[in-house]
Amino acid sequence: MAANPGRTDSQQVFLAPQLPLGTHLWVTRDNSERWECVQVVSQDNTILKVAPDGSADDVFEVDLGFHELHYANPRVVSDMTSLYHIHEAGILHNLNERMDPADTHPYTFMGTVLIAVNPLRRIPGPELSAYQDVPLNPEAPHPYALAEMAYQQLSLAMKAAEQDAAKGSNQAIVISGESGAGKSETAKIVLRYLTSRGGCAPGEGSLDDRMIKTAPVLEAFGNAKTVRNPNSSRFGKFMKLQF
Repeated sequence: MAANPGRTDSQQVFLAPQLPLGTHLWVTRDNSERWECVQVVSQDNTILKVAPDGSADDVFEVDLGFHELHYANPRVVSDMTSLYHIHEAGILHNLNERMDPADTHPYTFMGTVLIAVNPLRRIPGPELSAYQDVPLNPEAPHPYALAEMAYQQLSLAMKAAEQDAAKGSNQAIVISGESGAGKSETAKIVLRYLTSRGGCAPGEGSLDDRMIKTAPVLEAFGNAKTVRNPNSSRFGKFMKLQF
């Protein structure tokens, strides 16, 4: 059977499902790594004509056989495991929307993983009491929530260890990220919460205050300036709290 010169390779090989006009998709174009949200204008088998939202004159083609594209999510969520479509573009868009300057939410859950986007400004935090003795709430992502979950698990392990020492277990919270992401600030927030749950009163001279004040001593051994952070740690920090 002779190939039809008027059709692309993918059109001759594949039979694509019909997408409703107006369907929102995430695509890239011109070998760019930047995702664009577009609407389907028309479809000829595997060839879609799409246009960015609010730009009907900027129509371009996307080949379903060769382009990477994803469905857009209908809403922004605080726990991204509840996204209809979980993919790179959807995750980045969800995080970006939650950082709206008019209503900034720097923390977002992905299950029990907390993603923090540094707002580069001071944002009022919730009261510690709002997270104490309550289960993990996917609608209220914050370092306090993970610190409380770790504390509750530790409390259960301590009660079990009273019956059988072999059942006791430790809890660990790993805080990681690139330079300037806010690791040190997040560690302070977690430390403040855990010391409070352990019965230490906050304020000058408190346990968390004394631990935080050790930072300049550690920084003297290996901090450096980067393009994103003038005082970037060149090492990992390990803090151990005994309850």
